[in-house]
Amino acid sequence: MDRNQVSQTTIGLQFGDFVVSPYFEVFAALFPKAVELLNTLAENRIEWLKMEQALATYEEEIKKGSETLPTDMLPDDRPIINPTGRRVSVAAGMIVIPDELEERTVGSVKD
Repeated sequence: MDRNQVSQTTIGLQFGDFVVSPYFEVFAALFPKAVELLNTLAENRIEWLKMEQALATYEEEIKKGSETLPTDMLPDDRPIINPTGRRVSVAAGMIVIPDELEERTVGSVKD
């Protein structure tokens, strides 16, 4: 599946149409009180359609270039500091472990 051509809303709609709805239609035919489930599925489908329309509108706005970024989010001309050393990714960012610290604690020497 090509993620550039299919959205989550499309997948949700197709899954509901081809998997969930047929199952619950048979289920409601066997158990008439289960028709409420079909009503809920219909409401759910309307919500998915609304989300798909909102996504399409958003993508059109992006194509038009109407999105503007705040100036404080734009890159400036300062050089990026990129220290040497081992890098460890953590939830809040990145930690740089200096080479000297690793050599002292682990006893390994870089070639």
